[in-house]
Amino acid sequence: MSSTVKANQWLRRFQLDITSNSRRVYANGRQQVEITVTLEPRNGQTISRESLDSLTLVQIDDEGIPRVLDQPDLYAHTQRDERFIYHNATGSAPSALLASSSKSIHRRFYVTSKRPGGTLCSIYGAIWMDEDHLFVTNAEPFKSSVVIESIAPALGHKELFQLSVESPLKYKLPSDNLNYWDDEFEESVGYFGFADPRTMVVQSEALATPSSHPIYEMNAWDHALISFQLTNDYSQHRKVTVYEAGQPFTVKSPESDRVHHQRPGHLLIHMYAKRFYNRHYSSSQTKRSIWKVIDQHGNGYEVEFFVAEAGKHVSFKVNASQA
Repeated sequence: MSSTVKANQWLRRFQLDITSNSRRVYANGRQQVEITVTLEPRNGQTISRESLDSLTLVQIDDEGIPRVLDQPDLYAHTQRDERFIYHNATGSAPSALLASSSKSIHRRFYVTSKRPGGTLCSIYGAIWMDEDHLFVTNAEPFKSSVVIESIAPALGHKELFQLSVESPLKYKLPSDNLNYWDDEFEESVGYFGFADPRTMVVQSEALATPSSHPIYEMNAWDHALISFQLTNDYSQHRKVTVYEAGQPFTVKSPESDRVHHQRPGHLLIHMYAKRFYNRHYSSSQTKRSIWKVIDQHGNGYEVEFFVAEAGKHVSFKVNASQA
């Protein structure tokens, strides 16, 4: 008995559809295309759990051999990564699978790509009926395939991003050593994200100094032999800290109702300064702050932050390397 006859006796339908809103996918290995495989057995037939577990997506190589999509440059996941939205360049509506019946079984796969931009890939379904019969949708009686198009990831440049710094919180608190002078504080918060409000940071990863660890710390002490301010020691402490997107953060002024929180889709930069009046020491340390920033399309960028003016100013640049 031929495999074609065997397949016809077992299945009524074996079909692939793209059910995300585009066949396109950024070739960053993160954004996905949703492909739905529909199976329907013939009357009186069943599809065993073993057969369903064997269902997979394949490409056909130059020798006509099916190759499973399990390579880094083209991979079929069984779970959707909810952090990333589907590519919507075409604006086409997802397939409604109108030909489905009450006997239809649907299995969804989520394909990522790292193929060169512009690459078109034909993808087929494959399933084992039993240990002797493998059916692939590149041949009769179930010829069905989908084509996905890999899109080159967006190139990073500084104009994609912005760093906005809120006006500082300034306040005073009694000093720990009961000094005549209160300690003086100044805290500023900066939000780093995409310039286009429609684009969000969905993941950030520190590549050098970890999140919530200071990237700049400075201590200073100045001793005056003669002072008319009832103190001879003028000291300060400054630090700058970067927090990853989504990490809880709150700073509030004890003298007002002003509060700064983490902002969705942004990294947060905290600039802290304290001036106090007792003996201290002088030191300064700067650490590199490099981050991988990923948007909702899965495109990654490498960003580096720099501190200047003794911790009073923060800037950034976008590195050429693709994250």
